Amino acid sequence: MEQEQIQQFIDWLQEADLLLIHTGAGMSKDSGVPTYRDAVDGEWGKVTGEREGSIFDIMNPTYMEQNPVYMWQRFSRRIEQFQDLIPHQGYFILMDWIKRFNLDYFCVTSNIDGQHLKAGAATNKVREVHGSIFHMQCTVPCHQGVWAVSDQEKVDHRNPNLGMDALPVCPKCGKMSRPNVYMFRDSTYVPARSKQQKENLEKTLAAHSKVLILEIGSGPHVQTIRSMTRKVIKDKNARLIRINPDYPEVKDRHMGLAGGALAILSEVHREVEKMF
Repeated sequence: MEQEQIQQFIDWLQEADLLLIHTGAGMSKDSGVPTYRDAVDGEWGKVTGEREGSIFDIMNPTYMEQNPVYMWQRFSRRIEQFQDLIPHQGYFILMDWIKRFNLDYFCVTSNIDGQHLKAGAATNKVREVHGSIFHMQCTVPCHQGVWAVSDQEKVDHRNPNLGMDALPVCPKCGKMSRPNVYMFRDSTYVPARSKQQKENLEKTLAAHSKVLILEIGSGPHVQTIRSMTRKVIKDKNARLIRINPDYPEVKDRHMGLAGGALAILSEVHREVEKMF
């Protein structure tokens, strides 16, 4: 980064009263989670390689109903991986800036790995737009409840003889349960938790006028995060700093930085530490 860019980055942090952190798969990559489109080990290729069909054909409720054991093996691997996952230092840098610059904040993420919460973000300051791998719901669904995953609901994905009788069930109707994550063509996703998180975000936005968005690791292919960025820019006249190694482009008065999440945040943080 140019020194001028670093200084502008810091100036914008100082001038803001709300830091809105928008993160996509590229933010988790530095913690060891491949992005879906990673050329070497991305999830798109893995899913397509395990079963015939595209990710759209496989990662949806209909396929889960038809192939419950296979899908629960996948989800169980993810739960285990994300429970053991340690957030990279970039997550902690963001929380440090919030304290140093006396900022209110909110984290909006398309990731389901819970890393913002692990790094210290408050539960009422996070919106997980695709849900969380650590929460469950009924597959039917027979009710609109969402509950935290328990040890009893973990599946032994290493068991080659895993059967239907070992899969978690809804405590109300006894039908199979599933993670409360939004899949493709998902008409059975229970949005109760997501709606509450959205309300928390709206309250936070309403209380501030000087908004700085840090959009990190979210590309243009799936527009979930970027569309939210555009809306906040329009509604709140917010500033944007976009960090993305492949698609950093911005328009007008905003800043685009080509690089990975951890590298860029660490470079700026070295200058921030000199100030305090």
